[in-house]
Amino acid sequence: GRAFFTSACTTIGGFAVLIGSALPLLRDFGIIVTLNVATAVLAALVVMPPLMVWVDERGWLGTEEQQHDHSVRLAAVMPGSQTPLAAAGAVALAAGAVGIYVGADTSTGVASEISYAAVALPTTTTTTTTTTTTTTTTLPPGVEPPPSTAPTGPEVDPSGFPTEPPATPIAAILFQRLLDQGVAPNVANCAITTAYQEVDENGLIEMGLATLEPEPVAVVTRGALKCGIPQETVDAAIEAQRSGG
Repeated sequence: GRAFFTSACTTIGGFAVLIGSALPLLRDFGIIVTLNVATAVLAALVVMPPLMVWVDERGWLGTEEQQHDHSVRLAAVMPGSQTPLAAAGAVALAAGAVGIYVGADTSTGVASEISYAAVALPTTTTTTTTTTTTTTTTLPPGVEPPPSTAPTGPEVDPSGFPTEPPATPIAAILFQRLLDQGVAPNVANCAITTAYQEVDENGLIEMGLATLEPEPVAVVTRGALKCGIPQETVDAAIEAQRSGG
């Protein structure tokens, strides 16, 4: 019993280590196997001994049928009183195996064979260098240069933003300050949303937006400029918030 118990504890400890794994699959596997081995140990040491004694007292093991002039064998006498029971168990086991095989659905199985061809990876790296040449044209005196065709407008289009005030308190204050400076509601929402994409409201509060520290003010200013709000308008809104007017 001592060797059996020690071996079982070693097995339980080995699988119990998996319970601390970060992978859920390994963790669940460790829990299940640890419980199974622990249950088997309790059954072998606590349940089986009294059960075998109880069965032996009723003569179901067949040990009394063995001759006592030699050592006891670890099996019943063949043939003996246990032979019909053993034969019935063997027949039941064979019938169960046949029933499982017959009940299996093997009529719709389809076998598919897939083959793959190995393709060598390219080993040559080609580097292309593009040289851009800028040509400067000098116009004659009195000739105006043609108007620039570069696209103008804000970096972020504010036309798709809503006109309703934001729901959060800090954003609502910024929204109102921009409206006081003549900024359209959708443009004000564009500036706030663009600034929050860089740093959210909680981050701006932690950086000191409530006291108008330079770092969070710079984030809000960048969001306003991307939506086309002039720098002087942003400065006026910040100054109004600082003075409380």
